[in-house]
Amino acid sequence: MSGSLRDDRARLAELLAARQAGGLPEAYPLSHGQQGLWLIHQRDPGSATWNEPVVLRISPALDLAAFTRALGELLDRHPVLRSTYALSGQTPVQRVGTGQPVPLQVTDAAAWSEEELDARLDEQICRPFDLTNGPVFRALIFRRGPAGDVLLLVAHHIALDGMSYWTALDDLFRLYQSVRGDRSQPVPAPAAHYHQYVRWQRELLAGPDGHRLREYWERQLRGAELTSALPRRTPSVAGEADAGGSYFFELDQALLARLRELARSRETTMYALLVAAYQLLLHRYGSARDILVSSPVNDRVSLGPAYEGMVGYCANQVLLRSRLDGNPRFSRYLDQVHQTVLEALKHHCYPFSLLAPLLSQHSGTQASAIGEIAFSMPPVKAALTASAGRELVGHQTVGGAHLTFGDVTAQIVPRLRRTSKYALLLEIYDGKDQTVGVLTYRYDMFDQREIERMAIHFQRVLEQVAADPQVRTGDIELLSAAERAQILGEWNAAAADVPAGTLAGLVEAQAARTPGAIAVVCGERRVAYGELNAAANRLARLLVWRWSGRRSWWGRCWRWRSRGRPTCRSTWATPRSGSGSCWPTPPRLPWSPRQPALACWPGCRRPRRSRWWWSTTRPWQLRSRGCRRVTWRTGSGPGRWMRRVRRT
Repeated sequence: MSGSLRDDRARLAELLAARQAGGLPEAYPLSHGQQGLWLIHQRDPGSATWNEPVVLRISPALDLAAFTRALGELLDRHPVLRSTYALSGQTPVQRVGTGQPVPLQVTDAAAWSEEELDARLDEQICRPFDLTNGPVFRALIFRRGPAGDVLLLVAHHIALDGMSYWTALDDLFRLYQSVRGDRSQPVPAPAAHYHQYVRWQRELLAGPDGHRLREYWERQLRGAELTSALPRRTPSVAGEADAGGSYFFELDQALLARLRELARSRETTMYALLVAAYQLLLHRYGSARDILVSSPVNDRVSLGPAYEGMVGYCANQVLLRSRLDGNPRFSRYLDQVHQTVLEALKHHCYPFSLLAPLLSQHSGTQASAIGEIAFSMPPVKAALTASAGRELVGHQTVGGAHLTFGDVTAQIVPRLRRTSKYALLLEIYDGKDQTVGVLTYRYDMFDQREIERMAIHFQRVLEQVAADPQVRTGDIELLSAAERAQILGEWNAAAADVPAGTLAGLVEAQAARTPGAIAVVCGERRVAYGELNAAANRLARLLVWRWSGRRSWWGRCWRWRSRGRPTCRSTWATPRSGSGSCWPTPPRLPWSPRQPALACWPGCRRPRRSRWWWSTTRPWQLRSRGCRRVTWRTGSGPGRWMRRVRRT
């Protein structure tokens, strides 16, 4: 007993010395990252989106008295785990609590089935925290009899980031072994505490380095087109905007070996290569050429070894911007992404909570929409190195990571998340024998089948760039042979009896039969067959008068501000005027302020000896279609913005 008391006195003296050396305050401001989480909590205090859980299967069963004592010592070592968050005047502050009970709950679950245990785990994981009154960290032990225990640790993200979680977990089990009498792995007091990180961040932003960081991000993100945000599928229900799920997939080891060789040959990293493939996939999905993807980083890596054992929220995000203009080769695009990643990591200390409003001010986009598409490549949880440099002894298995502390073995149980912080997050866990991808998504953006296809398409991108790094980004094929057959064959199997005659003739006949029937609905506007037919006839007569004579065989184009009634009128007026055939043009094709509806091209009436016609297509687009020599024609009317081009 006397030896145990001496040990307790030694640990207490160590903690008191650390408090005096570090000057632990009772209250101090929030970091910029914490301020963002605190504001989110104020808007929706009942949300469990920012709850961070870890589930462990413990064997053999825990000594409850020793574990309770170890948990109390863990709270004493890391004050941020017993802090609360409230307003002091108009500013939120965190107050370090004292004399609080250990947040441990023990439940007898020996008679429960696995389904009952999973339901109770989900219930406790989704239970919200009260940041004002605390606690912000809790532990629950479910006793399973001879099979051991199930330990659930849940913390609000405002108190812990991912790296801190594993530091705290390592400290907890080392303290548990120490309380039980195993002194082989001493646990030194942390060299720094979270209030020192808060002070460092404020001094950084107030000095010249903060000004330099702000200038870099303003320059890097100037003119960014935030059109890469994915469209919302369904309206969000109040309180369910963050509801989401996860989808796991495994990457082939042979493919990863080729990708690592590609990364070495281009003198880059797997992280940059996977970011490039992910952004390329988003470009192909949404056709945006300016892609912004956020990626989580940790500020403690810039603070030196003293801060590696600190527990607290030091997470941040950087925005990775890539431009896909001109259909580049993947190798050159990868070089661009590599440089972007290097520069972003050099300037990662600027808080994302300040960066998002800055970018939204220049682009007009809401700050909440910035960074909602993310990529992360954290270390595999089984191979994590504790923040103080002490390796967790373990190995990766399909079921999870096995962590060994003396005679205690803890297996991490992977859990499917019920919420999502991002609209879409791709995580890649690159282990020694297994590489797993996780797509986390919100239900109002995607459904399960879309995410499964996205995972397949991501792997197809990786396969093609590994096989040919010189492939052009626009030539990468996302669809498999089965998907292509389904789209072109199965979905287009719509054989039907079609009346004889042209489309214009059928419309004219329908207008004669039912002139009052509705033909076109565009917003609030409704156009009857009779009105549409009369408008098409007027335009056809104008075309015949305008282009009669020697230029009657040339094609015609019109530009309209929007599609709707003008499109239908042009479609049916063109063949009636004898001008030839028509095709729709992309909205971004024209260079004039007015958008096009249709481009009309000559048919069989064009003389064989001539290779000229009128066009509104841009010159560089015409050259890609086998055309040369562009001349201009000015005038008024439907043809005043046309060019004269020659086909090779």
